[in-house]
Amino acid sequence: MSPFSTHAAKTNGEARHRISAREEALVPRLRAQDLRAFEELYQLIRPQLTRFVMNMTRRPELAEDIINETMLATWRAL
Repeated sequence: MSPFSTHAAKTNGEARHRISAREEALVPRLRAQDLRAFEELYQLIRPQLTRFVMNMTRRPELAEDIINETMLATWRAL
């Protein structure tokens, strides 16, 4: 099953994010290193990412650091 559908699914007991049409529309702009597209993506995924990291850490400060480092690494990888 492709990770690029519009619905979340569970594989091996693990929830996987499915990319929305709105997120998918940002991909060409992200590949072109469009900072505004990256900001839009960040706003779209931040709530889910925050819940995911908070469930693992239970520490808001650590969760914020992990999210910031993850997004920075993502931007650098583009």
